[in-house]
Amino acid sequence: MKIASRLYCIRHGILCGLLVSVTFFGCAANQTANISQGQSEMQSQNHVAALESFREVRKREPRNLVALLGESAALGEIGHLKEALKVLDDALILSPNNVTVFYNQGILNMQLGRFRAAESCFSSAIAINPEWADLFWSRGTAYDELAEWDKAISDYNEALHLNPHNANVYNNRAKTRLSMQDYDGAMADIEEALRLDPVHPKASGIKKEIEELSETSSRGRR
Repeated sequence: MKIASRLYCIRHGILCGLLVSVTFFGCAANQTANISQGQSEMQSQNHVAALESFREVRKREPRNLVALLGESAALGEIGHLKEALKVLDDALILSPNNVTVFYNQGILNMQLGRFRAAESCFSSAIAINPEWADLFWSRGTAYDELAEWDKAISDYNEALHLNPHNANVYNNRAKTRLSMQDYDGAMADIEEALRLDPVHPKASGIKKEIEELSETSSRGRR
């Protein structure tokens, strides 16, 4: 299954919400203004202008972590994924145990098709914050792309333990179980996804696929 169907439900936009975990403490007033402007431009989908705002901060303060994270987010949104990863490498030097940096590195690596690297990034993030459900959801997606189904199921289980109301995780686990030809388990998961989100953009199509494959399998056993 293509990555677009498995990953992008994690975040609507590459790194939305990126700057939530960092603060403006210690920033000069004009730097804070530029960062606020960059955040506003990101929310308005004006990613090129946001990139310029964050880079303006870094001209004065090359080690400003907030600006580094913002620059990486903007680069990712305009499709400069490898450059965005390089900026995150700089951020990791400044903040070696920053769960947000590892998480965003994982997302970018997923988009680049570097699934093993993504898995490693998500694992590093989980070691720092094992209570963040999205990390297990994301790593489960990486394991899916690597066809490591049992590991994917284990991570989706943990994601649902931490947040049992996420229809997207049920949707992903249903697709994993479908790959494992566990049609009953897949159907149970997709029905739960639809119960939680009756208008889920992908669940109805997956349910139909499960029904068709299950019927084909049943005929084959007759």
